[in-house]
Amino acid sequence: MSSKKFVPAMQINLRASRYLLSFILISHSGALVLLFLLPIAWWLIVLLVIAVLLSLYWQWREHVRAYKSLRWNSLDQWWLVEQGVVGG
Repeated sequence: MSSKKFVPAMQINLRASRYLLSFILISHSGALVLLFLLPIAWWLIVLLVIAVLLSLYWQWREHVRAYKSLRWNSLDQWWLVEQGVVGG
């Protein structure tokens, strides 16, 4: 029976998804277009536009800060790496 300590470590490098980013941009753009078609007061439209833009900003920031890699070592420990910081 072989020992696990001789198993080489594995690392999977992750990258941001272009499809997810496209979905985020298209869905927020669609929401902005639909807001201007609604028959509601202008001040409510302005508030909703601000809410959609804040949501877009938050989603974009979270998309950029995604995990960069996934590591596994011979001791069956998994590590998610985010912006150069190792955490377990």
